[in-house]
Amino acid sequence: MVAFGNLRHEPADRLLEQNVEHALLNHDPFRFRRIMARARSGVVVLMGSVSTFYAKSLGFRLVQQLPGVSSVIDAIAVALPLEGSSVEDDF
Repeated sequence: MVAFGNLRHEPADRLLEQNVEHALLNHDPFRFRRIMARARSGVVVLMGSVSTFYAKSLGFRLVQQLPGVSSVIDAIAVALPLEGSSVEDDF
């Protein structure tokens, strides 16, 4: 896991985290419902899980384009669905 250590969590960082999470959920609330963002000085760490590598890549690319994001660290896991479940909604 990526950590920012004891760096102070500035209001701008909290706002960027909220903007990132809202942008992902606005794009696709099902696909990105398990993603969290942490930010420090424009560096965004994406954490959580998605069900496909496509979703992982899409989330990364969406966040890269957001205002205030200088770089993205991708710590998203791909957790394949359990047998019998469907990922059709994730394509």
